[in-house]
Amino acid sequence: MKMKAVCEKTGLTDRAARYYIEEGLIDPKYTENYIGRRAYDFSEEDVAVLKDIIVLRKYGFSVAEIRQMQTAPDSILVIVEALRDRKRETIAEEKALLDVLLAADIEKSFCIRDLSTALSDAAEQFSVPQEDAMTEEEARGIWFFCRLCPMLLAVAELLGCAALIWKDCMHYHYPKGSPLALFLMVLFLIPAVLTLSLPLLHFKNGNKRRLRRIAAILCVLFLLPSLFCSLGIVTRSETSDISAYRRFDPDSLAARSPLLQDLFPLWAPVEGDRQYHYRDLPGFDPTYDVYAEWSLNQEAFEKEIERASSVLEAHPSENYDLLTIQKGSWTCLFCSYKGYAPFTTHGDDPFEPVHSSYDYTIFAYDAARNRVRYLDGYSLEDGYYQPYYLQINWE
Repeated sequence: MKMKAVCEKTGLTDRAARYYIEEGLIDPKYTENYIGRRAYDFSEEDVAVLKDIIVLRKYGFSVAEIRQMQTAPDSILVIVEALRDRKRETIAEEKALLDVLLAADIEKSFCIRDLSTALSDAAEQFSVPQEDAMTEEEARGIWFFCRLCPMLLAVAELLGCAALIWKDCMHYHYPKGSPLALFLMVLFLIPAVLTLSLPLLHFKNGNKRRLRRIAAILCVLFLLPSLFCSLGIVTRSETSDISAYRRFDPDSLAARSPLLQDLFPLWAPVEGDRQYHYRDLPGFDPTYDVYAEWSLNQEAFEKEIERASSVLEAHPSENYDLLTIQKGSWTCLFCSYKGYAPFTTHGDDPFEPVHSSYDYTIFAYDAARNRVRYLDGYSLEDGYYQPYYLQINWE
């Protein structure tokens, strides 16, 4: 039986019937739509229980007392005597009810149905207490703030995080993320997912309501942390794929480095042992590193040494220091911008890490293996990010 038919049969309003359900006095079967609105299906026994509740409420039994009588029938005599005492205190205005209660054969009542039957004849002239039903304004307010608002917030939180991650990914050619930030974002989004999914799941009424309230509260608390973590998921652009050779992010300083553009060949070998690395870390102190290495045949090797040497020597000497350094089996043409460490004009070893900034370009070749290396980097991180040329093997 649907709610409308039950209301017509019992005289209850929709809100009053839902109030008794929410208080646990009756537990009909129901289905629930996506926004949490329940459609109840009452059995004949459910309707009978509602009629019992109506009778007892008309006599002034509280919801808590009716619930206790349902769960513990042996407490009925004590509860009835307590109601009698309350009615005696206001006997003038409650005399009609008290007369019925005193006259009823309560001693033979072993369950709530027997008590309702004994009192039902005289109950017709009285109305159900108004506090059993919320007003329509109260019901709409509770539904809006407890159901609709948390779900709208959860949708906004999920879409906001997705939009921030998408925006960051579109900013880079080779987006790389922080696993910790991803883990924290997923953790902070769990309440939002629960807020949206709980209406689709089925639990016992009380458990579901408690979970929904907890999820809604956590959804509000975790809104800003989840958005903050989504901003930190994509932190840099990085690749070691040789097919990405010289395809830099548009905003990267590498894309605007004239020396890098001149030194690095426009081509890269399609065969052989090739290595490549590109990293761009934007921010207040941007950093980038570009590295490529491969082998050439003897003729091409000699021509490339001549070309690269000419490129490095052609750059203005007033801005750069150019050193030829032997590092293991590699001969390195090391070009460092004046004013940045390592201070090559002071005789410092540029292959010793120092806690300062780096602006370097290196062409290196290994005559024994006909291999060449190209490195370019820039950092104002004061040693926080170690330059890539200090990380590779020079033996």
